[in-house]
Amino acid sequence: MSNDRIAGKTGSASDRFNVSSDALVRRFKDDRLVVVHLKTKRTHVLNSTAAEIWKLIAAGSSRGEMQQALERMYGVDQNQISNEINQLLEMLTGEELIHLQG
Repeated sequence: MSNDRIAGKTGSASDRFNVSSDALVRRFKDDRLVVVHLKTKRTHVLNSTAAEIWKLIAAGSSRGEMQQALERMYGVDQNQISNEINQLLEMLTGEELIHLQG
C-alpha cells in the first residue's frame, strides 16, 4: 500500500482502517493517548486531536466520517482537518498500528 493512497491523493472518503492487534492503547493525562506497538516497542503519544481520530478509527468510522466529526468538534477549516487526518493516517499506517481495510 502506498503512502499516496493514505495521504488522500488517491484515497477515498469511504476508506476504513483496522487497528492492529499489535497496538496497545492507554489513556494519558489531558485527553492524550499512548499507543505502543507491542512487537517493535515503539511508543507514540497522541495529542487530543489525534486521540479523537484514533477513537474514530477504532469505532470503524470511514475517513469521510472522521472528517465530518472533527469539523463539527473543532469548527476549523476542512482543509486543515483533512491535512491533520492525512498526516496521522500516514504515520499510523507506516508504523503498522492501523491497516487499510479491504
